[in-house]
Amino acid sequence: MTVEQVRPVQGQVLHRARFGRLRRFEPASLIWVLAAAALLFLVATPLVRLISSLQATDTGTFTLGNYVSAYGRLRNLEALGNSLLYALEVTVLSNAVPTGIGDLRRRISPLWEPVTNPLVV
Repeated sequence: MTVEQVRPVQGQVLHRARFGRLRRFEPASLIWVLAAAALLFLVATPLVRLISSLQATDTGTFTLGNYVSAYGRLRNLEALGNSLLYALEVTVLSNAVPTGIGDLRRRISPLWEPVTNPLVV
């Protein structure tokens, strides 16, 4: 069979060259396109705002003066340190607790499954 010949597809006759891509289109592909667009928006927007914050409002040149004024005080640096420490603690606990529960379930006998099943949910 050559490309120029027609072939039946589900009771219809379609030309292979004209309807090949349309026939393979799946509506689920739209979900992937929307997810990629949302991810691009969520990543690009903060980057654009960060770059725009580097511009001085009066001269329009790029400067780090905004960050020097924001983090030049000890109080602001302490708040930043506390936020980073809190983020680290939450990350460690959110990884350690489920790992410990999973390891506990693997090691104990099936007699204790009614006790440990609510921990999994």
